[in-house]
Order: sequence, then structure tokens, then C-alpha cells
Amino acid sequence: MQSDTVTVQEPGTLSTLIDANNRNKITSLTVNGTINGDDISFLRNLAGAIDVYNPSKGIGSLMNLDLSEAKINGGMPYAVFYADGYIISGKEPIPEKGVFSYSYNLSDITDSQWKTIVNYKLDDRGDMFLERDSTGRIYISYHTKDNDVIGNRMFADCQNLRTIILPHSTLRIDEDAFYNCRSLQQVNNLPAKVSKKAFRECRLYEK
Repeated sequence: MQSDTVTVQEPGTLSTLIDANNRNKITSLTVNGTINGDDISFLRNLAGAIDVYNPSKGIGSLMNLDLSEAKINGGMPYAVFYADGYIISGKEPIPEKGVFSYSYNLSDITDSQWKTIVNYKLDDRGDMFLERDSTGRIYISYHTKDNDVIGNRMFADCQNLRTIILPHSTLRIDEDAFYNCRSLQQVNNLPAKVSKKAFRECRLYEK
């Protein structure tokens, strides 16, 4: 088991402050300073999360994370997941399509269909975006526009994470922020505003 403490002087540089040879050995990490989406993505990887940024199981063994003296800047994506299934709209019913004005399979979408849904609103705050890569694959990008927020899916699927101390400056925790963190046992510095769905599929809050 190994512990480390780092101070981020410039947001987005956390990964450069931890020796690549020791990343998979760190079980406890304290992060000070201002961090952004790139840094959160790196922390997700250390804690075992999987997404487009981290396509295979996370490289690390991070179980205990102390962000008490950190600040989180919004505006940059921290988690990206490939989109599948269908996207539908019921605003303009078309008889031949039932109640939907469109119903598109995200795994097989045309250029014209993409133009229709590129600005599709996935959530009320506008923190989730549909994006398309050069191969035509569609994915959902997560970020929070606000600073000092634990955003939607920010620590989702961090299978190794057991304890986390949130920044003292945290204003709120959004839905699914800790979705499927099955090992999570303790969360400190909870703000007054916590979504009822923030800890879905976490044993910590299962009754």
C-alpha cells in the first residue's frame, strides 16, 4: 500500500505529478490545488473506472481520495461513454412514425440524422452532450458548467474507491455522481445540496 500527496499548480497537470511507474501502486492520494476535467478523468482511471477515455480497467488501485483542499473547475469533460440504443422526440408527431417526430438508432445513424440531434438536450442543466468522432461513433460527454460541483457521473464506476473527502468548497452533488461505486464506504464534506440519485447502486446507501 502506498500513499502520495500532490499539489496541482496548473489545472490539467495532475497526471504529470505522479510517477508513471508508481501509479498502479497508490492506494491513498491527497490532491491539493485547482483541478479540472482532465484531472478528474485521471483520478477516475486510478480508481478503476472505465469509459472512452479509459477503455480498459483503470490502471490504479486508488481506494482513499482526499480532495478536501482541492477546488474543482467546471467546463471540461471528465467522463465520456459511447452511446447506444435509440434517441427519440415527441414534439412533432408524424403519423408514419407513431408518436415520435424521429426515432434514431445511435449505433447506425446517418449524417442527416446526426444534424437533427446534434443539439439534443440530454439534461436540464446542459451538462451532457452528444458528440461524434471521425468514424461516426456517437458518445455522451459529461462535464459540469459550474465550479465546485461534483457533477453527473464524475466518479461513476470507480470500483476501487472506498473513501473520499470532498473539497471544502463543494456546492452540490449531482445525480449519479457516484453511480455504481460498489466499494464506497465513506464520503466526507457532504454539501447541503445532494441529489437523491447521487449514490445509485452504491452499497453505502443501500437499505
